[in-house]
Amino acid sequence: RRMYAQSPMHRDRMPGPPARRGGVRYGGFTLIELAVVLLLLVIMLSMVSINLSRDDRDVLRDEGDRLALLLRAVQEEAIMQGRPFALATAADGYRFLRVDDNGKLKPLGAEDVFAPYRLPQIVAIAGVRLEGVKEAKDPLIILEPSGAAPIFTIVLHAGQTDWYVQGLANGKIHSAPIPVA
Repeated sequence: RRMYAQSPMHRDRMPGPPARRGGVRYGGFTLIELAVVLLLLVIMLSMVSINLSRDDRDVLRDEGDRLALLLRAVQEEAIMQGRPFALATAADGYRFLRVDDNGKLKPLGAEDVFAPYRLPQIVAIAGVRLEGVKEAKDPLIILEPSGAAPIFTIVLHAGQTDWYVQGLANGKIHSAPIPVA
């Protein structure tokens, strides 16, 4: 311990920050330092929450991609099983049907991989168009075991935004914010 004793008044003083309360310096943070750290944490958390909140476009994209993926999987299933499948839509969701041994379309059950699906509340199916079919009340999209798929457009809608799931002429199923011409 090095002491700087130039005068009797400075005898017990060491170099460094000034002493407090009777010569003892307490460790810790000042109130301003804590306030600055808390402010930085609040700013960082608000940035994270902004990124975590999803808008209509994000929800539509996810639902459109989900439907397109399911349609591709059902198309493959029709080919593997050698029997047609169909998609039936409603404003609030959709369900898949399969041709049974009697040749009738039967809905797939809740325990099936392709179980009926209810869309999130903000999303609705605004329309289904099949090429070559005039306005139909409840059109079915039939996926043949040959792999041939009809040309169709399913319009998903939320708020002011639309999303399109399309069966294209080349047999591919596409999900996008803008319909493919």
